[in-house]
Amino acid sequence: MTAAPVDAPRARRTGVPSPGQGLVAAAVFAVAHLYYGRGDVRPSLVAGTLTFVLLMVQLRLVDDLDDLDRDLAAAGAPAASVASKRRSLWCALAAVVVATAALNAVWPPALAACAAMTVLAVLTPKVKRFVLRSRLVLFVLYESAPALAVLYTYVSWRAAGDRGVPAARAAGVVALLWVGYEFWKFSRKHGMPVFQPYDLSVAGVRRVLYALLAAGPAAALLAVYGMPGAALALPALVTLLSVALAALVTADRPARRARPPSWGGLVFLGGLATSLFVATLVS
Repeated sequence: MTAAPVDAPRARRTGVPSPGQGLVAAAVFAVAHLYYGRGDVRPSLVAGTLTFVLLMVQLRLVDDLDDLDRDLAAAGAPAASVASKRRSLWCALAAVVVATAALNAVWPPALAACAAMTVLAVLTPKVKRFVLRSRLVLFVLYESAPALAVLYTYVSWRAAGDRGVPAARAAGVVALLWVGYEFWKFSRKHGMPVFQPYDLSVAGVRRVLYALLAAGPAAALLAVYGMPGAALALPALVTLLSVALAALVTADRPARRARPPSWGGLVFLGGLATSLFVATLVS
């Protein structure tokens, strides 16, 4: 149950994030890695960055598999084409899973986090038909996989060193980045004449965006738990960003727009990563 549009271009998606999305994913992981250790770089930085990008690829591949029948049917594709596309996606997913496992083989906790995300992401579409009447349950099932992917940013950092950070601080960073991911998911096609997440109306999507923007500053406050006063730059920056985006969401009047909103997509996540980087520098 994703934000994928029901159209022919959607049917040609490969599961591979765009270069811009890949760069943002790499930057998010690197900034989180530096923030956890307040500038301390651990051996898992390079492998973890590659893994995090691959986890995003996994989510896209599972998304494509979940929506394959609907999207290709809408495009008028023959059954043989659907079967061929499904095999290709499963082969690509298997290759990505193997690469992810190889990158994390020396850090069992990180490997376990990757495995948990993969299992949840793959199984959720299999059980969704039993809970289709509950958007809340569907949300918990589908959005837990990205949460586990973001949790990997901390697990991989912790597994490669001999000390951690307070659980509250780690939870705050994970929540903050997850909120940024969810804002991307719900805003990137807001108002466009395509399938919206969980088949929500424009008003429904707007309410979700407001909730995510409200959660951002709260997560940022948790992320500076036990840190010096200068670290309060993080919640301050996130609050300013959230207020500005909330104003843009309120002013937005989508009318079957042909292009994504300029304030949507990766804007919030990129701003959150930048705020984390600034907080790392000043704390």
